[in-house]
Amino acid sequence: MKQKEFNANGACDANSVNDQNRTMTGAASNGAAMTPEKSLEIITSALAEARTEFSRGAGAPMLIWGASVLLVAGLVMLTLYLTGNLNWHFLWFAIPAIGTPFMMLLKRNEEKRYGRAVNPISSAIGSVWLFFGIFSVVYAILGFFFRIPSITPIIVLMLGLATSITGGITRTWGVSLLGIIAGIGGLVLYYSGWMQWTDNILGAPIMMAMMSILLLIIPGLIYNRIGMMQESGRNKR
Repeated sequence: MKQKEFNANGACDANSVNDQNRTMTGAASNGAAMTPEKSLEIITSALAEARTEFSRGAGAPMLIWGASVLLVAGLVMLTLYLTGNLNWHFLWFAIPAIGTPFMMLLKRNEEKRYGRAVNPISSAIGSVWLFFGIFSVVYAILGFFFRIPSITPIIVLMLGLATSITGGITRTWGVSLLGIIAGIGGLVLYYSGWMQWTDNILGAPIMMAMMSILLLIIPGLIYNRIGMMQESGRNKR
């Protein structure tokens, strides 16, 4: 009886080993068929699909933050004009408080609609904007405690850099060009004195209002247009 059990168990073990060998052999044959050119083609295709997915939903976040900056810039401009009190610049810190709830709502809706799949392009660009936000907030806070020559042009330059990187990663070269021109142009405009920055306390909110349109709202509209064209192409198929 024990011998029969042993034989039966041995037969099962042998079959299991044979199955594993066949699996490994199949995997090896598949690996042999996977050439470097084929691997590169798969990676390239995956990245292209990730860019397409990002472009489809990239417009809304940029519009949310652009509208938030534009709204706060308008409030700062109005209060400075009416009171002349520079403490109203603290209103700039309201931008995250305005934009974050809308971003959380947008993310929740997208997860319900598309799921929680990780997009490497979205993750990379999200990191770019996260670090832009951290640097901008920290730099602005330091401006209240240390003698920093000027906060606005550096924020504008970093904003232009983040926008141009976003366009470069997604290969939306119009967005990249807009980021370069507006970011560097804002810096030149500041130091050239065209808007009399030293005498005009409204210079900073005017500059930020302009940059919110050029570097956030217009790129957001461009990405929305790209997304609409992609959806139209899918529907025609």
